[in-house]
Amino acid sequence: MNETTKQTSPQNRYDVSCLVTFHNEGYLAHRTLTSVGMCRDYAEKRGLSVELVLVLDNADPVTESVVAGHFAMRKDDQILHVNNRSLPLSRNDGIKAARGKYISVHDGDDYYSENCVYGGILRCRAEPGVITHVNVHIGFESEYYIYKVNEIRQGDYTKYDLVKQHPMIAQVIALRQVFVQIPYQPTGNGFGYEDWHWNAETIAAGYEHVTVPHTFVFYRRKKQGSMLAQQSSSKFLIRPSRLFDQLESPVHEPPPSTLRDNPSESASQKPPTSVDRAEATSPARRKSRLYAFLKPPAKKLISKLPDDLQPPAKAFAWSFLTLARSVGEHVRSKRPTPAVPTSPAAPQTEKSAPENFPSVSMAECVAALKKISQLDSSLHPDVNPPLYEYRFVSDDRLGRLFALLYNPVKGQRYDTVYLVPWLVAGGADLMTINFANTLAGQGKKILVISTLPCSSPWRNRLAENVDFVDIGNAADGFSNEDKKLLLARILLQLQPKAVHCMLSQLGYETFIDYAAALKQYMKLYATFYCDEKRKDGSDVGYTTLFFTAMLPIVSGISTDNAVMPRVWHRKYGAPLTIFRTVYGHMDLTPSDGENPFCSGKSVLWAGRFCQQKRPELLLEIVKKMPETHFFVYGEPYAEEDRHLYSSFKSLPNVTLGGKYSGFVSLPVKECFCFLYTSAYDGLPNVLLEAAAAGLPTIAPDIGGIGDFINDQTGWLVGQDASADDYARAMEEMRSAPELRRTKVLAAQNLLHVRHNETAFKNSILKFYGF
Repeated sequence: MNETTKQTSPQNRYDVSCLVTFHNEGYLAHRTLTSVGMCRDYAEKRGLSVELVLVLDNADPVTESVVAGHFAMRKDDQILHVNNRSLPLSRNDGIKAARGKYISVHDGDDYYSENCVYGGILRCRAEPGVITHVNVHIGFESEYYIYKVNEIRQGDYTKYDLVKQHPMIAQVIALRQVFVQIPYQPTGNGFGYEDWHWNAETIAAGYEHVTVPHTFVFYRRKKQGSMLAQQSSSKFLIRPSRLFDQLESPVHEPPPSTLRDNPSESASQKPPTSVDRAEATSPARRKSRLYAFLKPPAKKLISKLPDDLQPPAKAFAWSFLTLARSVGEHVRSKRPTPAVPTSPAAPQTEKSAPENFPSVSMAECVAALKKISQLDSSLHPDVNPPLYEYRFVSDDRLGRLFALLYNPVKGQRYDTVYLVPWLVAGGADLMTINFANTLAGQGKKILVISTLPCSSPWRNRLAENVDFVDIGNAADGFSNEDKKLLLARILLQLQPKAVHCMLSQLGYETFIDYAAALKQYMKLYATFYCDEKRKDGSDVGYTTLFFTAMLPIVSGISTDNAVMPRVWHRKYGAPLTIFRTVYGHMDLTPSDGENPFCSGKSVLWAGRFCQQKRPELLLEIVKKMPETHFFVYGEPYAEEDRHLYSSFKSLPNVTLGGKYSGFVSLPVKECFCFLYTSAYDGLPNVLLEAAAAGLPTIAPDIGGIGDFINDQTGWLVGQDASADDYARAMEEMRSAPELRRTKVLAAQNLLHVRHNETAFKNSILKFYGF
């Protein structure tokens, strides 16, 4: 120990504690300890006192033996034996035991330039409030590359970058009190990147990360078994961070397209996000140092690319340029140099190194590799391929978009978040709206997030105290991976009690990728209503894609009928206990007593005019019953639907009503029958509406329809029923007015008992455990 060191407390016995964690490095640990010992020797020769704190986390016998018997170990050095099986927790144990004022963090299989500890302490002393990293990170073993560590003060990255990518490294030196104040967080169960998270948390606490010129870490990129590679391939996330709560929104006001507003009030106003979101999501056009090296033709070509392609194009161009330079240097170094006589008076000048780094030249990197190869010869440049440079490319668009979407709802303690594709006219959308509004009416805090880049005209049906965020339109143009990351990051920062995916593909995919992390902070739920079918009868759609993947992830699955859970139990083995049937609620208006059911002369068909609703079968039925008048309401979606829709225009017994606004707007009293055709369905809300209006129904026995329409409540035809089968059922219905009356009353009684508002509310509360 340096005699001048003040021993004011056990934690200040040394100037610095070199903390090294070991697991199963085996004999690799020997050379790492040798490298750390060289750092200590270098620092002590310059007046610092240094201790080694070595943490053996469930280490194998070889590693234990190598560490305990290493020549660099001294009497006062510390060896801790722990069984955390966790790098961050083991570091925390070492930090608690450390007696230095500063701590230098090292990994058990990397090497370090001998000046890195001393240089880091000097920088920390000179600039209080900074955290230091080495200047250059050199990878070896599976890859051979150079990476200049970034500094935010140099404009290498912004705080927004940390939402998506990590511009710094694990090696770090800081005051011990910083590590005590901000301990490393455990990884596993969907979370990783403890260094990324720690760096973000320290930035949030006001510390600045800087690099120490001319210092190096030699990072072993393992050919297999790399923790970093495992975390990347397993879709790990960093934990929620205070830094993300501090990111300033690119706009000062919550954007109307993001939060719930009254559309009628804001329709005449120009949305302030039209410019601000473009600024938040467009790539920065800053001229980076790497860009300056590219030749004018390359710059001109890149400038013509779309904004989102320019950053990767620049990075590729620079990497290719660097590789070419490295290959050129390698080839030139292998050529024999002719003997040229020189004058004794002429000084020998060193050839200038390629301008790969403004502060650290390629020659200095090569020299550092040659020096460390005295410890490990596998790093010598002569036995490796040419060095290439990996350069971090700042792209903070996703981080800025995150702030734009998250800040308006930040701090809200939501009970439930609903993930929907959109909110348009439809039964599934109505069910979501009723879920959200019912819980909001019970004093719960609710957020609805739409995930498709489409308008949501039914968002105005949400209660005033229900919040709405439109990720789909805001993130349009970003990759699907970015969208999933964005959604997961928003959910992790919000930490609601429950997240319920109601037919959002992005929601299902985000659950699959990030369920382990999300489930540590919230419960996950999903909705499925039926099995979608192709024309040949085979399964297709969300159930096929996502149902089995949801089973081990979610706490419950909601559906609108009791039929499909039994089907899925037989088909997939899904436990019946995971399902909760939440029947759609329908306000039943009491009959006036004189006309308890409808007794007109026409047939009513209403719904989405698309392939699912089998309009071709409807057309065949209409043609088979030329003496019966049909009201057909709904508008076509796809081109093939519009072509078929036009076929109805020439039929004399059809009145096309087009788009309609609610069942009450339909000519119900002119009809004696509600005709429903479909290829697949859950329990359509329109059947409940028809019964409430007093219309008896004919419908196919598919999906969950049989849970409401049966021999007592309507006319149920087979799932493969022909146009003749439907025609016969309608003739029977037409000829039996008393039977129609009996069945309508039975259907209305079922509505009253099972589909009332109280039953709906109680089902939802029980589903979530509220």
